[in-house]
Formats: sequence, structure tokens, C-alpha cells
Amino acid sequence: MPRISDERREARRQRILDAAMACFEKAGPGGASMQDIVAESGMSAVAIYGYFDSKEAIIEAVAADRHERERELLRAALATGGPDGLRQFMDACFAWIADPAEARRRRVTVHVWARAEHDERLRRVVTEGLAPLGDVERTLDGVALPDGVEPDMFARVLLALVQGLPAATVLGTRARPAAVPRHGHRPARAGLAPLRPSRVSLTPCSASRRPRDS
Repeated sequence: MPRISDERREARRQRILDAAMACFEKAGPGGASMQDIVAESGMSAVAIYGYFDSKEAIIEAVAADRHERERELLRAALATGGPDGLRQFMDACFAWIADPAEARRRRVTVHVWARAEHDERLRRVVTEGLAPLGDVERTLDGVALPDGVEPDMFARVLLALVQGLPAATVLGTRARPAAVPRHGHRPARAGLAPLRPSRVSLTPCSASRRPRDS
């Protein structure tokens, strides 16, 4: 049997995930079946099982893809470093939240997070979404924060923004995605404006997490 290229294999994997997203949006991860995903994808069941051995594996892949997008935002900010990297991170987060193409993914993400409460394997995948916390802290190594602001707590607030605000736009809180840049982005940008590089700034390549007090 001829081997398919990596590009074609990735395209077929993404086709399965897109079909799963459509099914999960309609019925939630619990209500959608593998048969639904097979029908939505237009692929055979055998082909789909060649990529994922169960519906649970597909749900985990959906969650992992979501967190990979968050990591992309953080990697770009870390590459820039310092206050400019932090502002770039905020710009990218608000643009992502306001993107209409993300609306379906946000709705499915809320379902996935709820399911993770009772699914240990899925909970591990979702919890790994907090792994970029160290990257945010390294970006803050080059930022002189106001007195009394702890870098690790500020990093948690930034992650709560990128992970929590998209969910708020789904749950009837009137946090309309299209309105987020006007009501959130500009004030946040203004709040970051006074930040300056710290006197001792670590480069992105050599940055490491600060030792914590015992």
C-alpha cells in the first residue's frame, strides 16, 4: 500500500477534526457519535480509525489543538521579549478573540472543558494548557512591573484572559466577540503603555524561570 505524504496525512487528520467540531457543536462531545463524525467527514470508518482509535482520542486532539494556538501566541511574544513582547501578546489575544472564525471552536471548547471535569485523560490534556505559564513569566523577566505586582500572579491573570474571555463570549455574559477589542483591547493597551524594560533583562534564549522562595 503506497505511503501518503505527511502533508496529505495532516490534511486528512484535520478533515476529521473539522468534522468532529461540526458534530460537537450540534450535539456536544457526549451527544455526537463516531458514526456522526464518519458521516460528516465523508471518510470511511476504517480511515478515521487509522488516525484516532476512539471518539475520546478525537476530543483530546481538539483540546490539544486549542492549546497549541495559545502556545503560538506565547512563542511569538517570547521571541520579542520585554514590554513589546507583552503588548504583542495582548494584541494577538484580542484579535483572536474577535475573529468570527473562532466562534465555533469557542463553543466546542466550553463543552470539552466541562467534560474534562469527569474524564481523567482529558483533564490531563486540558491541564497541559497551563504549561505556557512559565513562558509568560519568562517574557515578564524583561518587564519592570509596578511596585507590588508579582510576576507570577500577573502571568496567571494574562493566561486567565486568553483562556477565560473566549468562554465568556459563549456563555451569555454579553461579552460580544466583535465588541471585545473596543472595550477591552484599548484599555488594556493603555494600562501596558507605562511598562519599560527592566534594568536587568533576560534574553528569550537565556531566560529561565525565577527561583521561588521556599
